[in-house]
Amino acid sequence: MDEVQVVVADNENNRAKTFTHGGKFEFDIKLDRPFDVTLSQTGHLYLTSGGDKCVQVFSAKGHKVTTMGQGQLDTPLGITLNRQGHVMVCDGEEKFIFTFHPDSGELLNTIPLSMCEYPRYITVNSSNDNIVISDWWEHCVHVLSPTGDQLYQYGTEGSGDDQLAAPSGVCTDRYGHIFIADCNNHRIVALSPRGKFIRYIATEDDGLESPKALAISPAGMLVVAEADGKVKKFQYLQ
Repeated sequence: MDEVQVVVADNENNRAKTFTHGGKFEFDIKLDRPFDVTLSQTGHLYLTSGGDKCVQVFSAKGHKVTTMGQGQLDTPLGITLNRQGHVMVCDGEEKFIFTFHPDSGELLNTIPLSMCEYPRYITVNSSNDNIVISDWWEHCVHVLSPTGDQLYQYGTEGSGDDQLAAPSGVCTDRYGHIFIADCNNHRIVALSPRGKFIRYIATEDDGLESPKALAISPAGMLVVAEADGKVKKFQYLQ
């Protein structure tokens, strides 16, 4: 089980699928409309469940551990862990970030997302603890301070440079670079830690189609899940 590196939330088929880094299928977990997943250092899997309106927690072997956020979350979408290991969930309808203790499930705090039209995915930049939120309907990404103050916004609707179309997954690497799954433009955008455009990591010319979720693998590869369920890896460091 130590080889399991990739977990994909398969919303349409009501399950999460786990694979080794080499692409070998390991096992799946059945749950109601999973949207996003994050993994802890201890190997626990935290999955947002739209049908159950909560976060479901599983062991590295797929055994149910606990739930959190029941009665508090309405539309749990993106999920991530901050450097303290706390579970941060983006609620699309409530327009809030909910932060929970990873073990007890206690609600620690909330951050309003009044600047968002429909917040979707979330990540925390490990270099500065800034929060990155993709806004599906506003076609942009918001970057917030750890306390929720808006620092800057990247993107407007379109297909040109510095434009996005239905941005989805976001992630960062150890250098603080920000990566955006520019879903309807079929490309991955790389930004500097300050939100300046660097380059496209992959585009439609590279065979990329409707990227939805992103992660950086332990080997330093950019892992991309597409809307049709395919998972692709890209070497992004030059």
